[in-house]
Amino acid sequence: MIGGVILAAGESARFSYPKQLYQIEGQFLLERVVETALCVSHSVQWAVVLGGHGEKLLPWVRKYPLEVVVNPAWGQGIGTSLQKGLKWLVSRFQLKGVVFLLVDQWGVTVSYLESLLSLFLKTQAIVASSYAGTLGVPVCFPSFYFPALFGLPPHQGAKELLYRNRHNLLALPFPQGEKDIDTPQDIPKSFSSSLANSSSPLEAGNFSQGSFCITCKMARRTASKLSSSCF
Repeated sequence: MIGGVILAAGESARFSYPKQLYQIEGQFLLERVVETALCVSHSVQWAVVLGGHGEKLLPWVRKYPLEVVVNPAWGQGIGTSLQKGLKWLVSRFQLKGVVFLLVDQWGVTVSYLESLLSLFLKTQAIVASSYAGTLGVPVCFPSFYFPALFGLPPHQGAKELLYRNRHNLLALPFPQGEKDIDTPQDIPKSFSSSLANSSSPLEAGNFSQGSFCITCKMARRTASKLSSSCF
């Protein structure tokens, strides 16, 4: 089994409200990445890490079949969230490795995650996404690197670990990796809308029985409006 950690604990300090609840192509960022992750065919045990705005985000993730891990130390840096999610997983499962996703990389698709995970299982090497001249997430680490991940400083992500281990790393091209949202200006105007335009979490995220994604058979909100992240 592979562990999966969705990092969604950021404060969204540059935004007027949690960026996890900005809409992209009719879906909240948080919903989009969670549903994409849950659609992969590989055996992955997923956990989503919340921190800043955790109480606001919880209603939007508790409907999904994954663990919600709250990181009270989220303000110290992304390393604490990475470690919190991994710690929860390794305390409960025997893992071959772990894959990390960021909530604001809206260009991630099921097909890309399938390729990343398949390459990892075939090689047992670190498999990192390659885009814009750098290496980054989504990324898979073999269990051999868990101690190094737990040893990261609180404010630091895993990028330095990638470059220190280039001898055991495969880079998977991911042009869509540049599509992340760090500021309000990063949101394409044709896609953006606010939480104020949404209804309640129950109505906006309710899975209706008999409504499924044709790609992964996961229940969707309506049969006629399928998530583009499935393709």
